[in-house]
Order: sequence, then structure tokens, then C-alpha cells
Amino acid sequence: MPIFGSALFFLYNHQYFSSIQIGIVFIQFAIISILLPLTIFYLLLSLKKVDSIMIADVSQRKLPLMLNIILLGVFVTNSIKAEFFGSLHFFLLGGVLSSLILLLGIYLNKKFSIHAVGVTSLLFYAIGLSLQNDGRLPMLMPLLIFLIGAVWSSRLYLKAHTNKEFFVGVLIGAISQVVFYYWYCF
Repeated sequence: MPIFGSALFFLYNHQYFSSIQIGIVFIQFAIISILLPLTIFYLLLSLKKVDSIMIADVSQRKLPLMLNIILLGVFVTNSIKAEFFGSLHFFLLGGVLSSLILLLGIYLNKKFSIHAVGVTSLLFYAIGLSLQNDGRLPMLMPLLIFLIGAVWSSRLYLKAHTNKEFFVGVLIGAISQVVFYYWYCF
């Protein structure tokens, strides 16, 4: 979701950045949100810390979430600074907050849908960007709502989550973005 969030950010704000700056940000996002997590996942898989990509066992989610919090936190504090990237910085902080809430849930032996958190965070970030930019891209919201429904039905079909686990994930994603949107705007 960080890559999609940054794509939305640059769609609205491309005039303030050169192509090289945008490319560097996307390369950093690819490393932080795709390459490193995949490498770490396969390391955890080979060390038998996780049993599959689904990570059905709640306790196996701790380490990947902690690593996500660290990677995203370091990225936000060192590369995507608020004074240069504004709302993108706060979108990513919302991702850190969401991950912290998910981690707290794991310590309470609760499993919530990380997929739901991600898609809902993106929807609420897009809504915030649209509000800031006079409602441009109105067709994006229905598309993202459709995407939430598609993810929801696929997670239920795969028996990866219950309705409650998915719904709580939606709430976590929405609340984390609303908190940081409010912080960013006011």
C-alpha cells in the first residue's frame, strides 16, 4: 500500500517534484516495502519462524509486524519527511500506527486482517487527498470501495478471516488515517 499511496501523492503533487526525485522515492519504496519484506519473509520461512505466506498462526505475525514497524518508521523519519512530502509522511505514519495496533492485537491474542487495514488506509488517504485537492479523481473512491469488497470476499472465501476480523481491520485502517489526516490538516 505504501507504493499506491505514494502514486496517489505524486499524482496530485507531481508539479512540485522532478522526475528523478519521484523515481528515487519509488525505488526506495520498492526496497522498503517489497524487496526487504520478501527477503525477510523467506529468511523467517527458512528459520521456521513462519509456516506459510498466509501466517495463520497469530503468534507468527509478531516478528513480521515488528520488522514492518521498524522499516516503515526508519523510512518515514529519514526519507519521507513532512516538510517535503506533507500528507505522504502522515499516510505512512498512519501505517506505523496501524501496525502498532495490529501488534497490540496479537499480544491480546487477536487476529485482524492486515489486508483490510491496507486497503482501507489507502481509501481514507485518497479521500483526504481528494478533499485537499478540490475533489479531483472522484472515480477513485468507488474503485477503492470495490477493492475493499473484493479483498473482503477473497479473505472470507479463503477462510483466512472472519467477518469480525476483517471489519476490525477496516476500522483500524480508517481510524489511523483519520487521526493523521486531522493532525496534518490542523
